[in-house]
Amino acid sequence: MKIPTQIILIVFVLTGMSVFGQAPPPPPPPPDVPAVPIGGNIFVLLLVATIYGARKIYDLKLNKKTPM
Repeated sequence: MKIPTQIILIVFVLTGMSVFGQAPPPPPPPPDVPAVPIGGNIFVLLLVATIYGARKIYDLKLNKKTPM
């Protein structure tokens, strides 16, 4: 059984397209990225949030209408 040359040519072209048609790998990340502190001044933020929450609760209780 003889395989036509057109079929062989199509197989080689499709194989070449799948091998060489791939995207290149991404570039490496930049070196020496400066470290950024995530938890800087977290206690100040918690203190402000607590004071704000306490004030909102106080205001809601102060402005609460009394039932008659």
